[in-house]
Amino acid sequence: DTKSAGLDEYSLTGIKFGVYSKKSTSSSYKEGTLTVGSNGKTNSLALPAGTYYLHEDTIPSGSNYKSTGWKTVTLSKVSNGTSLSKTTKKVTIENTPVKGSLQFTKKLEGGGAPSGFEFTLTHKEDSTIKYTAKSDSNGKVSFSDLYLGKYYLSEKTKTVGTKTYFPKDNMPTSVTITSGTNKINTSN
Repeated sequence: DTKSAGLDEYSLTGIKFGVYSKKSTSSSYKEGTLTVGSNGKTNSLALPAGTYYLHEDTIPSGSNYKSTGWKTVTLSKVSNGTSLSKTTKKVTIENTPVKGSLQFTKKLEGGGAPSGFEFTLTHKEDSTIKYTAKSDSNGKVSFSDLYLGKYYLSEKTKTVGTKTYFPKDNMPTSVTITSGTNKINTSN
């Protein structure tokens, strides 16, 4: 799979790794380029035995990954008992997805302690991706380490003393998580 959690915001297709003979992105040291295809694999390069350095040169706009930095790969000829032959080296590179967060403050009409109100974020593309958070004593609700994309935000009914608070009529509401901190307003 070429996506984190199967989400469109995280396509690996088109990421380009430069293969360098020295740990420098100077074109004079570049031996070739490996490009990730739609199958999540790259093309291959024929290189002589030696040590090479992979660098993520291009991350396409919209792929939402952090650069992996440098990866060192050593290629050596192997003996099959009678002669030295070429070898193929499989290299796995883990890309770290960029994530976001959501913060808002729960407010009650007429005041009161908004503590313990429970909210759920459910990803629109993959409903198995869910996050739950409760408001603190000041009503602050924080979700962190969220995959980017579109979510439904819903609130559970809560009873405080003899009063029952129901979610607003517009719940669930749509929320789009982008990188960084996202903020919305909610009250009832």
